[in-house]
Amino acid sequence: MPKETPEQQAHKAAVLEKALDRACAVPLEVMTACGEGIALAAEYAEKGSVLARSDAGCAALFCKAAMQAAGLNVKVNTRLMADKAHADALEARAEQLLAEFVPQADRVYQTVSNE
Repeated sequence: MPKETPEQQAHKAAVLEKALDRACAVPLEVMTACGEGIALAAEYAEKGSVLARSDAGCAALFCKAAMQAAGLNVKVNTRLMADKAHADALEARAEQLLAEFVPQADRVYQTVSNE
């Protein structure tokens, strides 16, 4: 995009900010879905068939890894945002999801691996 004039520079900055926001939306959706997956894995590990509990442990680990990877994508994109308040809010949401579900995934793994 051209950036010779102040108007062009402002337009380029606005387009970049919008693109960065969209680039955070998908990883945050992935993180939310992974949290749901971890919660389901925890429920299955508790109530499901003994023969398939290792599947619950695997699911929790895969969801944890995907959630952490998506969290990295959020951080990479928010670091480039000009709107620091919005960036902080997006990062806070990602951190909240990680804080809630990573330990839960670890508990599922420990429970299943200790059986």
